[in-house]
Amino acid sequence: MIEVALISYWRDGSSKVSLNEICKRAGVSKPGIYRAFDGEDGLKQAVLLEYRARILSQFHHILQVEQPFNQTVTSLVAFLQMDRATLGLPAGCLHADMYEAKGEFGSLTVQTIESIRQESLQQLESWVDGARGAGEISPAMPSSIVALYIYAQLQSALRLQRDGVDHLCQFHHILQVEQPFNQTVTSLVAFLQMDRATLGLPAGCLHADMYEAKGEFGSLTVQTIESIRQESLQQLESWVDGARGAGEISPAMPSSIVALYIYAQLQSALRLQRDGVDQEHVLACFRLALSVLDEDAPPEPDQTVTRHQGG
Repeated sequence: MIEVALISYWRDGSSKVSLNEICKRAGVSKPGIYRAFDGEDGLKQAVLLEYRARILSQFHHILQVEQPFNQTVTSLVAFLQMDRATLGLPAGCLHADMYEAKGEFGSLTVQTIESIRQESLQQLESWVDGARGAGEISPAMPSSIVALYIYAQLQSALRLQRDGVDHLCQFHHILQVEQPFNQTVTSLVAFLQMDRATLGLPAGCLHADMYEAKGEFGSLTVQTIESIRQESLQQLESWVDGARGAGEISPAMPSSIVALYIYAQLQSALRLQRDGVDQEHVLACFRLALSVLDEDAPPEPDQTVTRHQGG
């Protein structure tokens, strides 16, 4: 029963599969679900705990192994690259998907979602503390912020997998201005730095928040959410094409993938702002993420998370 529910929620969306559909797929009755789990809330909690034991425990184990920082990073990349299809598992991250939609779930499920998130952040922070103590990473930012940054990157990577990577007027205007790549990045940083409070505006991004919760909305709203997202991605891709044509960024990846990567970094930065993370740390994380696209620009000292061997 838990196996059927886990795969169904993971593959099709935890807020999109009804309890009746789970019963149908598992060949059990709804009263049987209530007897075993006290209802849908208990079932989703049990599914999350199974996901933690089966999948997230591997992630936690990687962080607990005593090895150099860069080797742990390599292991995390291998974890992300794991061919889940051969194991009969969907792409993406069930916990991340359920965290995005947690407003739709009962108290047991929400408590478990939050508990698993805090456990993962604590594991990351302990790993970062160890690497900092060994002199392997810069002490420029608190371990808690570095952990939150890495966690956001992992979540972004898993969302990109889920969305099938392989196969906003000011923001769009910035991308349309003809200027060098680094100047556009500076403009994007200024866009993130804009003091919204003086304009009577909240932190974060309304579109990003609505995209996370789009399963709760009607068809017109969902269509508009998707349309705005596609427009932003197209603007980013055009900008990347121009920068690539000017020889300003590496041609290693298709423009569509680079655009999706930058979009994910902007969304992560805006989420961190929304969650009250210090603005300076948010911007340092954003600059660091985009610096990998510019092969000729060395990272600034206060933006460097990893310290090169011998440096």
